[in-house]
Amino acid sequence: MHIGGLKPYNNVFLAPMAGVTDLPMRELAIETGAGLAVGEMLSADLSLAQTHKTQLRQQHSDSAGLRATQIVGYEPAQLANAARFNVALGADIIDINMGCPAKKVCRRAAGSALLADEPLVEQIVKAVVNAVPVPVTLKIRTGTDHNQRNGATIARIAEQAGVQMLTVHGRTRADRFKGICGVRHDRHYCRGRLNTGHRKRRHRFRRQSQDRAEPNWRRRSDDWSCGAGTVVVTRCYRSRTGTQHW
Repeated sequence: MHIGGLKPYNNVFLAPMAGVTDLPMRELAIETGAGLAVGEMLSADLSLAQTHKTQLRQQHSDSAGLRATQIVGYEPAQLANAARFNVALGADIIDINMGCPAKKVCRRAAGSALLADEPLVEQIVKAVVNAVPVPVTLKIRTGTDHNQRNGATIARIAEQAGVQMLTVHGRTRADRFKGICGVRHDRHYCRGRLNTGHRKRRHRFRRQSQDRAEPNWRRRSDDWSCGAGTVVVTRCYRSRTGTQHW
């Protein structure tokens, strides 16, 4: 698969997770077979860019593969500036977070809280896509709650704005990390409903694996990303890519 003009090693990715996907973790994921390892979420507030915590999250090496940086915020111009800043640092891919359900993120109308404001989503993705020359990707959930599963609408907005890849966590914002991922619903709009009118641009739509259900992810998708269950990450990557188990 390709993301814009970039080609990851394979279709098995390490999803970005704050406090988990630091540089050593990303290097380990690539070493054990991941095609792409996305760094920890970074705030779009550039006044925090020089803090020790942010600088640790910005670390990268050639051993960590393509440099994919995820940013989070709620203001289009701020996110566009953050995208430019991270591209200047060497980011190959900019990923926008609209999937985080954490209270400290959502109470500022960022992360998955943005799914409730479709016009703002459109403004954000257009601003970031137009701000940088590298591929822009997007992480979402299936909606804000079970009464408002608007993930398909958000996905169409992203596609029309030029987003090159969409990753879907198959739960709503209200679900947080509880319950079973809505994989059937997920597949329905990812595979069947998004490319109408845009056949010249073939976008990639990925589903994030349910954390502790290794037997199920094999039959779910050819494009796969590992979420919070990274305690078994090396086993999963080796299994999925055909490399040798420990």
